[in-house]
Amino acid sequence: MRTRATRFGIIVLMLATTMAAAHDVVNLIPTRDRQDDASVRDVVDNIWLGRTLDDQPEYYLGSGALGDTMAVHYMPAAACEINAAQAMFYNAGEIQVFVWRYSDAAAAMYPTGLAPFRGTSPVSPLGEVLLGPINVTVQGTGDWENIFDENDLPPGGLSLEQDEAFVVGFVKSVNENPYPLADDISNRGTSYTWFGGPWMDYADYPWGGYNSNANVVELMMRVDVVYPFGAPPVISEMTTYPDTPNPNKTLHIEATITAEAGVDLVFLRFQQNDGIIRAWDMTDNNVDNIFEIDVTLDGYYGDTFQYWVYAIDINGVGSNNQEQAVTFEIVPLPNKPILYIDEGSVNTDVMIATLEYMGWQAAYWDVNEHNGIDEFVIGRDWELIFINGFGSSLLPTREYAGILFEEYLVNGGDLVLIDQDYLFANGEDATPVFLPGDFAYDILGLESATNDPILSEYEFDGIDGHPISDTWFDYPYVIGDDPAFLWTDSVFPIMDGNESILFTGSALGESHAYTYTNSFGGDIAFFGFDANQAILVEDLMSIDWRMLMNNLLNSFNVEIGPFCLDVIPRKTVIGTGGGTLRFDTFFENLTADPYPGMSMWTKVTNPDGSFVEPLFQMDMDVLPFMDEEYLDMTQCVPTLTAEGRYVFQVAVGYYPEPTATVSFDFYKAAPPGDLSSDGWDETVFEPVNDGNETIPEQYSVSEAYPNPFNPETTLSVYLPEQNKLSVTLYNVAGQKVLELADGTFLAGEHKLMIDGSSLATGVYFLRTIVPGNVLNTQKLILMK
Repeated sequence: MRTRATRFGIIVLMLATTMAAAHDVVNLIPTRDRQDDASVRDVVDNIWLGRTLDDQPEYYLGSGALGDTMAVHYMPAAACEINAAQAMFYNAGEIQVFVWRYSDAAAAMYPTGLAPFRGTSPVSPLGEVLLGPINVTVQGTGDWENIFDENDLPPGGLSLEQDEAFVVGFVKSVNENPYPLADDISNRGTSYTWFGGPWMDYADYPWGGYNSNANVVELMMRVDVVYPFGAPPVISEMTTYPDTPNPNKTLHIEATITAEAGVDLVFLRFQQNDGIIRAWDMTDNNVDNIFEIDVTLDGYYGDTFQYWVYAIDINGVGSNNQEQAVTFEIVPLPNKPILYIDEGSVNTDVMIATLEYMGWQAAYWDVNEHNGIDEFVIGRDWELIFINGFGSSLLPTREYAGILFEEYLVNGGDLVLIDQDYLFANGEDATPVFLPGDFAYDILGLESATNDPILSEYEFDGIDGHPISDTWFDYPYVIGDDPAFLWTDSVFPIMDGNESILFTGSALGESHAYTYTNSFGGDIAFFGFDANQAILVEDLMSIDWRMLMNNLLNSFNVEIGPFCLDVIPRKTVIGTGGGTLRFDTFFENLTADPYPGMSMWTKVTNPDGSFVEPLFQMDMDVLPFMDEEYLDMTQCVPTLTAEGRYVFQVAVGYYPEPTATVSFDFYKAAPPGDLSSDGWDETVFEPVNDGNETIPEQYSVSEAYPNPFNPETTLSVYLPEQNKLSVTLYNVAGQKVLELADGTFLAGEHKLMIDGSSLATGVYFLRTIVPGNVLNTQKLILMK
């Protein structure tokens, strides 16, 4: 028996796939206790090499057939020995288990283990067989069970070097069973692998399921390893963020770091688009191994941000989780009266196209596409939020304090929920009952239900005389009779006079949709069947679906104004020396009516509550269905203006009476937690060395290039060992203009970029110091 050395969880990469059948991915476990999107974190087990959200599965993967292979890619951060592997399964069955070396071809093409969309990889990820086949009878208990252990290993064990990637997986060897369990990791954006079987039959791209674009679930699999030469720091539970419409959002990022020898330094690495990788110290404020930092974005629509963590123990051993880097984008979200949210429904693109064809004034948010939903999305002043889901877990059934939608709903917000798997997504039993204090009772007005009934419905009868469903009193609303879709829920509202049944099932006569006015004043429409499964006509949803959607919309009396007005700031932090506020404005006349003689103007509300109006005014004759963009508009922010928070507003109307307004906040100097300091673009140090590059033999500083410069110049600082570093910029009077660096930095090369766009033309001096030694003082000339 080998001596069990240090055991720690390390970095894992999942290979992804899309789902082949409509019910391939099925919710399994209650989600009501999970944190919402902005705070969901990965968990790395300290014993097993594996990554999940909470070590509990939420899905079974109802897909795959005889010969199909499912597997996970692993990348050891240090030399290790494999002891065993475990997985979770929904039901019993026979499998053959393998361990493969990650193929050279795949490593060359996809070094992180993440390949492109299903059906587009020309190479296999599977290289040399290191172990297997091992015939295993899966019990399907829903808990961890061994798929191999030390008794299955070859003599001398199975050892791997640092960064020697390998793949663990199984082949279904008898029939389509067993179905594996999985976890929802859509916020992280990596997923399980389904190769298809046997190896798909595509002439050009045989590796059909080897991809990472599904971003839906993670196979519940983990590998037990030991580290004979010491474990690297373990980085886990890193805060993740979805896409956001807020280009100046403040992120609070945490990561749990553990190391045998003790943690020395932790850096957050942060990249905007393809720019320089910034490195900032993370601090353990509560001495609990949770390192944290606040980052305020300085972005614009279309920007992509990425971040990960680099940790070093006191022996100088480092590791990073770049393969699990969080990536998100700044995405536009129009300022319209309706927010239409989709999470996993069947015909998302066609539904959106149809609603636009019907003239709906809605902003659309696809939860799967954007890896979650940002609180900034819900924070808009919506007249109606419409959720179309397919096993959506956005809304809970029980506990609801702190959910994203809480403020909107408890303030009387109106809601449409169409989701035949809402109950299953929340882990409810076959006949749940809801009481006061439960979300389903308080908000939706749902008292009881039948969850996934054995005899389901696909035809639904409307109610005679009901303004929403009367059309289907004489003939049923049909969603199709495909058994893959038939688990529609029966739903029974609170009978207190505030309810109205919309549809009953043609077969059983039970209610499947209703409206309800809750105690908060919100009008609710809830459907226990998936209305969007109706047959498509010429790439649009069916006539029945369109009629139903318009009936629903009309019942909420959504006020659609004549104009849609949006303003998008390019930067909302102006330095203490003043500067220029830049923004884009988008205007649309939603009507066929002209509005001659109108104006567009701006005003600013000062930190003390006073305001100045108009700062800018432009005449505009509004034509029918006019759609205009006003790009790169500017507003000067003088040096003498007070520091603080301002509200900038754009209005359209007959001055001084606005017909449409929209606003955003900006700051003179930085708000708390903003890393952009006093309005400068952050000067960035990039620790290039991760332990593999050559360490400089001596301290040195390169000459800034270009010099003279306008407005940017760059240089490098080389450190032969970890040390404190101070880099400061002075003007010719000897006054400190900017402290560029003052902290501890890794050994290696550190690239420095200075943006002088807010500086006056002239001569500056840059001084670089390590303790007891002035490395360099060089003259910089800024010429504008």
